Amino acid sequence: MLGDVYLPVNGPLRLYAALTSFQAKAVAFLFLFAGAAAVFWACRGWSAGLRLLAWDSMAAGLLTGAAIPFAISSSARFLTNRILGRTVEITLTPLLFCGGILSAAGLLFLALAYVLQKHRSDRL
Repeated sequence: MLGDVYLPVNGPLRLYAALTSFQAKAVAFLFLFAGAAAVFWACRGWSAGLRLLAWDSMAAGLLTGAAIPFAISSSARFLTNRILGRTVEITLTPLLFCGGILSAAGLLFLALAYVLQKHRSDRL
């Protein structure tokens, strides 16, 4: 597939193929769990760790679902016209969907942290 493509597009296509491979996804998944474990270990408490993960998830959701699609949509026409010689529409629905999932997970983590904190204060 990559042998018959236009030369300036060959590098980004190889990068895309590497980043979407199973190995890259597995490494990203391991880093995600290692980061979550590090947050819980550093905070030394479930509610503080969940609160920190909640804010991180909501920030990542806003970046993934709003900032990155805005930047891509505003520059995509110019870049595709410049590189390929024609305008190409880039579908941003997966980014918006992923941003919504991250934001919803952040809200869920925040609610769970509040419940844990409330439960702990009721027990004392």
